[in-house]
Amino acid sequence: SGDAMLISAAGEPKWSPDATHIAFMRKPSPSSAGYAVFVANADGSAARQVSFPPDTNDDSSPSWSHDGTQIVFSRQYLVLHVISADGSGDRKITPDSLWANGPNW
Repeated sequence: SGDAMLISAAGEPKWSPDATHIAFMRKPSPSSAGYAVFVANADGSAARQVSFPPDTNDDSSPSWSHDGTQIVFSRQYLVLHVISADGSGDRKITPDSLWANGPNW
């Protein structure tokens, strides 16, 4: 199915604290140069893109806040961003000069 293909093409999966959702990185489309963060239901259904990196940048290493309302991730392995779990409110939280990868709440 389409959901199984989407999940099989994913990396760095992280369960939400209540185990109802999973965040992961994948290419938004087969022709995309970079990766974005997606969130899906626990069964792999209803996957949706929640981060929107510039052209060739990679968004990776998603990690959920303890209450499951936010996700922190690394952009281009250099800068940390935080977004709401629905993808709104993207904000950079570290300076550009910091090597920041693998965030964890």
